[in-house]
Amino acid sequence: MAAGNTLVHKAVSDADSRGGKRVFGMGRERLYIIGNGFDLHHGVGSSYAAFGAYLKQVDRRLARTIDRYFPVDGAFWSNFEAGLADFDSDGATDDASMFLDDKGYSDFQFELQQIAEQLSDGLPARFGDWIRSLAIPARATVGRPLRVDPAARFLSFNYTPTLETVYSVPRAQILHIHGSAEDPDAKLILRHGWERSDEEFLSHGTDGPDDGWRVRDGLSHLDEFLSATLKPTAEIIAREQDFFGDLAGVREVLIMEHGLHSVDAPYIDAVISGVDKGAARWTISVYDDLPERQAAFGAFGIDPRLVRYLPLSEM
Repeated sequence: MAAGNTLVHKAVSDADSRGGKRVFGMGRERLYIIGNGFDLHHGVGSSYAAFGAYLKQVDRRLARTIDRYFPVDGAFWSNFEAGLADFDSDGATDDASMFLDDKGYSDFQFELQQIAEQLSDGLPARFGDWIRSLAIPARATVGRPLRVDPAARFLSFNYTPTLETVYSVPRAQILHIHGSAEDPDAKLILRHGWERSDEEFLSHGTDGPDDGWRVRDGLSHLDEFLSATLKPTAEIIAREQDFFGDLAGVREVLIMEHGLHSVDAPYIDAVISGVDKGAARWTISVYDDLPERQAAFGAFGIDPRLVRYLPLSEM
């Protein structure tokens, strides 16, 4: 039996069932936080830019909608989820307003409803199809395997089963925080983190081309899209308290290729709140971006003496 598989076997064998919850041994002291760059390192074509190219092949109508109502430039796909907060609602309203005449209220409503449904329903569905189509390499074909402890715990922001397939990590030790592609019925979470006040809703008050109820009803479709695509981080963290509330024994946190974007900051904060801040040591992967990574992680307030920054291959 290979050494890695021996570790896995020991972790599973040592697992105890207490109230239906698996309890692991020494691996509980180590936590990995996994981002999309981890998949890219292993040759998985999981970049958001690849998803954009996929959309243009399978759903040109949806791709055109994204191009029209979001600031699609070189930076958009590299920070796609945060970019979803930049929906051009004024542009969508202006386009639909051509139907605002004495008889066109219903057409105005219909146009906005079509845009909202494409983005709130069609986009996540296409994303799920794409994620589930990605090929995950076998361990033997990975040219640069990493030093990953399969007995540890994992918080994965990826949807793919790369940890399970390449490193034989038991599924019970991984929290796929936004859903797992291995679950064919799961609606994967692909959302932004922009929270709006009541006054920011398009249908609030008399804002818009008219204050008629039909106009407000049309604008409400865009409000529904923006609300549906709000990543419910607080709700998710509360739902996963079995994980976030059980981190006191963690002594080492390794962040592998996670972008540390503000949209996911609540999850990092939840980890920080759960571990022993005076005892846990942190290792952050870098790739020719040390100052940026230091600034991004430094904002979380961890004592710099407890943090080190290393290339992924040296972690």
